[in-house]
Amino acid sequence: MYGLLFLSIESIVVKEYGRKIWKKVLNYVGLDSESEFSTHTMYENALMLNLAKACSHILKDKLPEDYMCYFGKCFLKFCSTYKYDQILTLSGRYFRDFLHEINNLHETIRFSYPKMISPTFIVEKEDVNGCILSYTSSRKGFIHYVMGQLQECAHIFKVDLTIEVLSVKDALSNGCRVEFKLLFDNWPFTLQKQPINDNLFPEISSDFFFEVFPMSLVIGKDLTIRQVGNNLKFLFGKEDLTKKILSDVFVLRRPLFATFTYEKIIAYQHVIFELECSICSHDSEDGKRVQMLLRGEMKELPGTKLIVFLCVPLIENLEDLQTKGLYLNDLSMIDNSRDMIMVGHQHASNMELTLDQTIRNIKKTSIVKKKAKEYQQASKDLLYSVLPKNICMKLEAGCPIEQTWQTIENVTLMFCSITQYSRFVDINKAKNVKDFVKIICGIFEWIDEIISRFNVFKVETKENDGLCLIAGGLDGNSDNTSDVARCALALVNSNNTSTDKGFDENLTFEIGMDFGSVVAGVVGLKNYQYCLFGDVVNTASRMDHNSLQGRIQVTQQCKQRLNPNEFVTCPRGTIRIKGKGLMPTYWLVGEKKDPNTKEKLRMYWEEFCNNEIVGISKKLRRKTI
Repeated sequence: MYGLLFLSIESIVVKEYGRKIWKKVLNYVGLDSESEFSTHTMYENALMLNLAKACSHILKDKLPEDYMCYFGKCFLKFCSTYKYDQILTLSGRYFRDFLHEINNLHETIRFSYPKMISPTFIVEKEDVNGCILSYTSSRKGFIHYVMGQLQECAHIFKVDLTIEVLSVKDALSNGCRVEFKLLFDNWPFTLQKQPINDNLFPEISSDFFFEVFPMSLVIGKDLTIRQVGNNLKFLFGKEDLTKKILSDVFVLRRPLFATFTYEKIIAYQHVIFELECSICSHDSEDGKRVQMLLRGEMKELPGTKLIVFLCVPLIENLEDLQTKGLYLNDLSMIDNSRDMIMVGHQHASNMELTLDQTIRNIKKTSIVKKKAKEYQQASKDLLYSVLPKNICMKLEAGCPIEQTWQTIENVTLMFCSITQYSRFVDINKAKNVKDFVKIICGIFEWIDEIISRFNVFKVETKENDGLCLIAGGLDGNSDNTSDVARCALALVNSNNTSTDKGFDENLTFEIGMDFGSVVAGVVGLKNYQYCLFGDVVNTASRMDHNSLQGRIQVTQQCKQRLNPNEFVTCPRGTIRIKGKGLMPTYWLVGEKKDPNTKEKLRMYWEEFCNNEIVGISKKLRRKTI
């Protein structure tokens, strides 16, 4: 299917439901949300059926069949921008005329869309109340799409139409044949053609007939070829076609029905026929055969039980004409066959140049679109590194700054500071300014690389103090304490000597963690700053300030959030925290699966026990005194 059909679907979905819904629909069918359809690009037939299912699943307001019908209606509305509606209205005076001309309309459109595989429509029975319309297609699943198109066409002709499906049968290789009963006011059916005086042409000889129609075939009721036009004989050389069965010489390309029968041909007299045959190439000495298409009408000769195929060969250019052994005077003078070949030859070089330029422009456009998509994604990644994703989406949607503020429950905060960072800065200040900046950037790039491995968000970096504020749970993740804990352990256990980043000293961290609720949001109209406020921020900062080199200190509520089957903690004891008084705190030792955790835990417990013994001794000494 051509992309034009999918562009119509995109247009109506975006217009009715918005661009966000369309992106969801594309994701549902397995396409990128930024995918774009091209008018003349071919796509899989199943894609339209999947789009209908996607719209039904996401919007939950119609069945997939209803969406297919809706797509069919809106396709004709969309095509008004391409002036196809004018072709419909000029196809005939009445709706019945349009129904008889559908196949010929498809043939006209095929000049613009040569790869189009259009269905066949035949009016089989007709009366003043409507008709029986036969629809044959090489595709399945598009019955409701066709019904939608028929209803919209009836609306264009200002006709009230009711459609009933009478039968559905398999046809062709993977297609179907459907009979529709169309009910409408078909009063033009009663109009009679004005009679013509039969005495005007009492007798027409066969010689005169084949002189007027040199490209023609006469076929008997048994479908044997009775006579061949003189110019058509040149195509087959010495091969005599008379008395041969039509299907032995030709393959039916259009209309779409399985086999030749006399009755079928009579029923399809209003339809363009295409017959394909194989002929010897007149440019080849080894008898190489080439394919030839004959296009025209099948008409029954009254009272004779004979059918005449009035046709023309489909010739692309002068070279093709020569290959097939024809000359310009072999072609009919009463149609535009000669003119099309000559004009096509004169403009071939210009068309080839235009085509090459178009292809180059398409490639350039594709490259530009790809680059634009990459830049757009890079901009989003940059924005998402500064602000949480849900906040970015609100700002992109045009929400005011005030709407970014919210109270978030169950957030884990971690303050991470570099041990003796001020001393490290003083040592390196003596270096060149660029080298010094490179060292500082290298440190925080290394820290960011570690943080990026975990589902946490770096809220703030204070380069002057060597401090980072990292949060988990801003996106609603319930297991955020584990994520922050793993990030903290990765930092304290990392190999922090990196000469390629510009520093060659071992850097260690002091980390503090707390758990609770915060008020969060964007501050300022320019240079957005995402800020957190709440008691948990102050407490996490105190935990960091009172931590020790290479250790992670956590509060009691934070310890309770850690799964004891995954993480190992050890009590530090009760310590005095500025602004908080005495608080019980704990060390995060490591993960249970880490083989080094057991040795660390033994060391931490010894330290705790020694501190407790010292504390008890001091209390006893005070009592004794």
